[in-house]
Amino acid sequence: QNYNISQRRSMLLLTLLFASLASVHGSDSTYNIGAGRYDITGPAAGVEMMGYAKPQQYTSGIHIRQWSRAFIIADAQLSSRVVFVSIDACMGTQILKSEVVNKLKALYGNLYTNDNVLISGTHT
Repeated sequence: QNYNISQRRSMLLLTLLFASLASVHGSDSTYNIGAGRYDITGPAAGVEMMGYAKPQQYTSGIHIRQWSRAFIIADAQLSSRVVFVSIDACMGTQILKSEVVNKLKALYGNLYTNDNVLISGTHT
């Protein structure tokens, strides 16, 4: 299936939505931690490759699937939280983060903002 940029952003958002919170008890605190994973593998062929010597080199198959993984850590009262998303891609751009935060704001109000959402690429 051929995924455009908007579809990839939506898949990243789905990763966050699939992250369910579970309680973890420490010696002095209780945290709620959620984790989710979603397949963000793009088209199998015909995509320009990044970082290779031949600019005209295109993909011709899938070696391994690509995933996004989301981790949400919230305090016991669920009043403060942080989200870390790792994507199997070269980078998570500012526009990607902005659009994900905007979609989260539409669903959850001010629960997720630029201050508590981090998106990082693993450069696979």
